Amino acid sequence: MLGAFLLLVLTFAAWFAASIIFGVANLEIREYVGEDFFEVFGKNSNEVNMVAAMYSEGSTETTHRSWKAVGCWSLISGAPVVAFFVFGRLIIKKLKESSSTMSSRTSKIHFELLRALIVQTIIPIFISFSPSIVCWFLPMIGIQMSRTVNYFEVSVFGLFAFVDPVAIALCIPAFRKRLFCKGSHVEPPIASYSAQ
Repeated sequence: MLGAFLLLVLTFAAWFAASIIFGVANLEIREYVGEDFFEVFGKNSNEVNMVAAMYSEGSTETTHRSWKAVGCWSLISGAPVVAFFVFGRLIIKKLKESSSTMSSRTSKIHFELLRALIVQTIIPIFISFSPSIVCWFLPMIGIQMSRTVNYFEVSVFGLFAFVDPVAIALCIPAFRKRLFCKGSHVEPPIASYSAQ
């Protein structure tokens, strides 16, 4: 748990450092987006803190800083995804090693919970991370997206709150049986008290 917290702090610190060093919008970027920024947000782009990237149409210095910023952000964003797969592989290896010393029922429960964790890890990667990466990299190769795509992406983020618990409920057999009312109905035990 401490390792996960330290990884979170390290990721946040690296993202913040990359944003400060490479990503803070300079005067050229602020002037480039100024008119549209004022039209959309009603504020002067020079009066707000802004992290921005300009992939082309700018000076060499601005373009290079932008590519460095996006490169750093991509590495920082991709590192937790890689860590998910590495830790998942280590967990599978450990479960296989210890399955010979566990009862078959315990081993089955462990693998069911592992499957639930895998589903719980993959859903944010596909619902949150992948659309962000697509929206992030398309402008770099010259494909401009309409504002509708941004609205769609935000809607997909909201879908995560629904999809994640449903996927877990369908993944774990006990939850799935309860959800679809399959199996025998078990009455909760009634506590008995003795008067003294």
